[in-house]
Amino acid sequence: MIPKARWMLLLLARNARARGLEYLIAAAVVAAAAAAVAMLRAVSASTQEQVHALAHNLGKNMLVVPASTDLRDFYAFRFRGSGMPDSYPDQLRSSELAQHVRSIEARLYGNVSSGAVPLVVVGEKVYQGSAPGVTWPEGEAVLGHTAWERLKIGIAQDWGLGGTRLRVSDVSWRPPDGLDTGVFTSLGGAQGILRRPGEINAMRLAGCWCSLDVPALAKQVERLLPGTKAITVLGVLKAQKGAVSVATRYSAAVHSAAILLIVGIVAVLTASQVRREKREIGLLMATGAPLPLVGA
Repeated sequence: MIPKARWMLLLLARNARARGLEYLIAAAVVAAAAAAVAMLRAVSASTQEQVHALAHNLGKNMLVVPASTDLRDFYAFRFRGSGMPDSYPDQLRSSELAQHVRSIEARLYGNVSSGAVPLVVVGEKVYQGSAPGVTWPEGEAVLGHTAWERLKIGIAQDWGLGGTRLRVSDVSWRPPDGLDTGVFTSLGGAQGILRRPGEINAMRLAGCWCSLDVPALAKQVERLLPGTKAITVLGVLKAQKGAVSVATRYSAAVHSAAILLIVGIVAVLTASQVRREKREIGLLMATGAPLPLVGA
């Protein structure tokens, strides 16, 4: 009589040969379900990390732009013709809201080209405390590294852009907002290059707003500065957290479906194996052959 352990191994080997395709398909389905669960978990974790990074990096800052601004274009660095008066920072600083706004970065963005090189001009004027500060001096420019490499301009070299003469004072290898094709200069310089005197198209406001209703403050800013819309990071975070919530909800559903699928595959395979063994045992009993799995 064949020993039980050897018989089991022979039986398993025979089943593997006879039903190899069935086992392969089952393994592929289980692997796909496991991969889907792992991918959804990774996406959910990545989204949560992005939300936390956004909150850490931006705090409770506020972006003020013209009401007609398409934010998709704005964040893709495609700047249209909408603008605001460059007197708005002073108007905000002289209002009762000034006690809540500690700093203002007034900016004018615009798309230009120098020859065949596309560039983004960024003019900035910073208001910190009681007096405006200087980010980039008049007549000077800092180039993003990609702009510098394409333009092939030396440091301290004079350069004309849009009819305005600029001296390249430095190259930024980590430019603000990731604008590696940026030309960073003073607000007045950007207004001259873009031929938009007296205009800005963005303001970044910051302050200690831990105890304030930030969305209400944004509404007050919009009322004070006609034709603007104020975007708070809290609103962005709310949208991101909604995405995380959806991902988490679907993650639970996918987990449940994957578990049910795997359990179902195991049950079907087990039931099929039991039916096959019952048929084989019945056949052995019908022919009077000994049952090899019975006994030692």
